[in-house]
Amino acid sequence: MKLQINHAMRIALMAASITALAGVTMAQQNPTIPEIRVQASGVLKKQLGHDSSGSPIEATDVIVRVRYADLYLDTNSGQALLKDRVRDAAKEACWRATAHSPMSTLEATNEDCVRMAVKGAKPQIDAVIAAANVSKTQLR
Repeated sequence: MKLQINHAMRIALMAASITALAGVTMAQQNPTIPEIRVQASGVLKKQLGHDSSGSPIEATDVIVRVRYADLYLDTNSGQALLKDRVRDAAKEACWRATAHSPMSTLEATNEDCVRMAVKGAKPQIDAVIAAANVSKTQLR
């Protein structure tokens, strides 16, 4: 089955990409913050209503932070644990983003949400692993 991405989904994906890139930039600027930000969006097919200002309610964004200061990211096992934590955080974020919306109103399934959230966090994962490997190389 081919996944069709409509305008709302494109906007949500762009927002997730921007957030991921901002997270990488923040991590590079301040390496003392050992966390990765995993974002999930519950994008709706239809409007649920309007907020107090009259704006339509169409999506919910949830960010879950993943700490990794206790991991040795210059090892395969440390990297695997980080990726497991990110996937667990993506599952939590997606569950929280869609908790108040029946799945029948959502564009993407929960697994699609998890996959997109993990994909959005990948640049951050790659950056912290690369930084750990550079540090290990410099110590030799």
